[in-house]
Order: sequence, then structure tokens, then C-alpha cells
Amino acid sequence: MESILIWDTNIIIYFLNNQIPAEGMKFLVKELQNRSPALSIITHLELLSWPRLTIDGIKTIENFLDLSEIFPFNQEIVRRPAEIRRFTKISLPDAVIAATAIENNRQLITRNVKDFIAIKGLAIFNPWDEVSL
Repeated sequence: MESILIWDTNIIIYFLNNQIPAEGMKFLVKELQNRSPALSIITHLELLSWPRLTIDGIKTIENFLDLSEIFPFNQEIVRRPAEIRRFTKISLPDAVIAATAIENNRQLITRNVKDFIAIKGLAIFNPWDEVSL
């Protein structure tokens, strides 16, 4: 079944380290029983380049990525981040992640709501605040 969420990098790291509140974790575990996680190619790159990764951490991330639907760059994913950055103060990687969610009609699951809140057309889900969609 297709995911309705795009996972931000921070959520994956919190999830893999069991650092999400119990209700949010329960929701995500249930989500993963029904759907593969979906993420931007930028999230894929950020995860693999995390500076404090151990050998075991790399294996854990690679296992998660193997289960994931990864959205590659396309014309819209290249165009939309530039548009987003003209109107908001956001990093290029975050703009690409947001564009991936918007262009694929998905909610972005992130803890960094303040980084994304000003982006028009982006639906955000924070498992610290909410537990169901």
C-alpha cells in the first residue's frame, strides 16, 4: 500500500533510535505494517552521510532504506525548491524534501515544524503533537 507520508530525515533517526513519544511511535509502527516509508532522495543522502554513523548504524539505515520508496529528482522536484526558497528562509535540502511532499500529494512527517510551516501547500504531521491523520 502506498504511503501517505514523506519522512523527514530527523524522524527516521528518532524512529530508529526509539526516541519518539509512545503514541507517535505506536502510530508509526502501525503505519509501517501497512505501508513502506516514502522519502526524498535528499533524505536518503542525508541519512547515509550522517557524521556519527557506526557500522551498525549504517546497516540499520540501509535496512530502512531497502524498505523505503525513494522519490528521485524530476523536473518538478528541481523547479519547486527554487520557488519555495524565493519566498521562505529554508535550506536547499529542506526545500527539496518539502517539494517532494507537495509534488507527490503527501504529508511531511517531521519534528522540525518551524522549518517548514511557512511553505504554502505543504501538509505537516508531527508525531510529538499528533498521533493520527
